[in-house]
Amino acid sequence: MPFYNLLFNTKGFSMTFGHGFWIITGVYFLACMSPGPDFVLVSQQVLSRGRAAGMLTALGIALGFGIHIIVD
Repeated sequence: MPFYNLLFNTKGFSMTFGHGFWIITGVYFLACMSPGPDFVLVSQQVLSRGRAAGMLTALGIALGFGIHIIVD
């Protein structure tokens, strides 16, 4: 039962903006690390247009994630 209490016991615990921000940031960070459409897009840009285009594409994706974290 102690593990259950750690997860679901809300007595004396109030979530601040900082707690919520870091939780959401961590979730988005894990989502960024998983391969998906972003990986395919960057790979396609690198193979067809070169390394610089791939870096710019990755930078654009990272900026998009950053804006999405701030808005959420």
